[in-house]
Formats: sequence, structure tokens, C-alpha cells
Amino acid sequence: MTFSPYPSGTLLIPSGPSKHLFVVMTNLCHNGQHLLFSVTSIKPGVKYDNACEFSGGEHEFINKPSYVYYRMSEIRRADRITESVNNNYYHVKADLSAQEFERVCKGVEVSPFIKPWAIEYFRTNRP
Repeated sequence: MTFSPYPSGTLLIPSGPSKHLFVVMTNLCHNGQHLLFSVTSIKPGVKYDNACEFSGGEHEFINKPSYVYYRMSEIRRADRITESVNNNYYHVKADLSAQEFERVCKGVEVSPFIKPWAIEYFRTNRP
């Protein structure tokens, strides 16, 4: 069965020395792409974007305090995402619940770190 990315779907994607959880945030755009946000853990004593925080347990992969890293928003081609899943390079995880997905969406409007292009892309392609 071929995977197709969709809003609220999550993927483990290699990022730096480990894999991070990414959330697909948008419908497929006219260029065949999706906006993705990364979720990363909160490090003691390190400042972070508190627009959307998780305490741990809200998702099968989020097991400690974490936040959505809006500053590092990414646009990825849907066909490349599918290819990476099919080649076992990206790993599909459980969807975010509707409630948690909506919290991530609301963070777009309040994060001081998200770039203007990502806000516009999100607004244009929001599910």
C-alpha cells in the first residue's frame, strides 16, 4: 500500500544525529507539496518557542516535555515523502488527535519565530 501524506499525519524523519517527529500541517498544494513542522524536546535552561508545548503523552512518540519548532518549518514534496516512506527512510507514526492538531495550528498565529512565508503557506493550504 502506498502512503500519501495528509494533515495531522506524523512521520519520524532523520534530522541531525537522530530522528524527529514531523507533523504534516497542510493539504496538498498546487505544487504537490506539504508544510511540515518538527517537534523537539525542551532542554532544561534553554529558551524555546512556547507557542505550542507538549508535556509528554499527547502522542505515542512524545514522551517528555516538547514543543513545536515553528522556526524550522519545511515544505516537502509529497512524492518525495511517499518515496521516503516506501523506502523505509521515513517512518509513519500515529496521527495527532484532532485536539492536538488544532493546538499546533493555533500556534502558527502566536509564534514569534515562525517565518512569514510559512504563515502564508499554512493559511493558503490549511485543511
